Amino acid sequence: MPDPKLSPIKKLSALKTAKMNNRLPLIMNINHFVYDRINRIKNKSYGKIKNPLAEQIKNNGYAFAESLIPPALIKSIKEKADKLYAENSLINKQHSAAGLTRIKNSLNHIPECEEIWHLPEIKNVFHSLYGGGFRVFDSDVYRTTAKENPEASFGSQNWHFDNITPNMVKMMVYLTDVYEDTGAMRIIPKQKSYDLRKRGFIKRSLADKFEPELTNSSIALEGKAGTVVFFQPQCCAHRAIEPRRDLRDVIVMMFYPYWGEQKHLNEQEKDIIASNRPYLINPFTGKALQGSYE
Repeated sequence: MPDPKLSPIKKLSALKTAKMNNRLPLIMNINHFVYDRINRIKNKSYGKIKNPLAEQIKNNGYAFAESLIPPALIKSIKEKADKLYAENSLINKQHSAAGLTRIKNSLNHIPECEEIWHLPEIKNVFHSLYGGGFRVFDSDVYRTTAKENPEASFGSQNWHFDNITPNMVKMMVYLTDVYEDTGAMRIIPKQKSYDLRKRGFIKRSLADKFEPELTNSSIALEGKAGTVVFFQPQCCAHRAIEPRRDLRDVIVMMFYPYWGEQKHLNEQEKDIIASNRPYLINPFTGKALQGSYE
């Protein structure tokens, strides 16, 4: 399908979106840019850390590895998640008809999740990537299954970019083996995604106009239980996939630069992180951006 015809104003808007990796107000991007630079100045030693996964994130917009987290930790988290799903009282079912559920306040009910970002193998990736400290802004445990209602859907099942500032990185930890037919997310590498943005694909409602190029340019992020996926959802077009068999359990965490070190959390702090929606609007105050993912 040929690219949609863009007016000069829309072409300029598409180029701005491609350059900034979002459609957010300029002041919000400036706030994050300034905070990032101060973070690097305050933590000069981190700038000397070189990590191959961080380099892959910078170059491709994503990276994944299978051996960063001890198998015993993955097993413990998975067992607790299964128990909570079996009990069924702490499950958010807002999108259950479309096959998506999550555990409410998962950090307090599965405190082992916090151990993940304190692992040296994980910390080194973010210290290298940010050239400074990092903070965990959001953490959830999700389950995706086949749809209960074939007509139901949720926004992430469409091709899209997350409309967030350039410095946020999502980290996904697979609690089950994930393959194409069990719901492996599909992602388009950063450079191809940038090209699509320049040509007008700036929000999910335009996805049909860029098919089948979107699907043909994508890869499935498959991996065994314990696989860690880092990606920049504002830089790489991506979409969730409905499992055709079994289910997919995954931990999803959002990371931002931070002037200090991420401390161990008390129960109240875990509640805040587990309920942050959806993104960090101001890194100086910690204010969360509320509203549409569009």
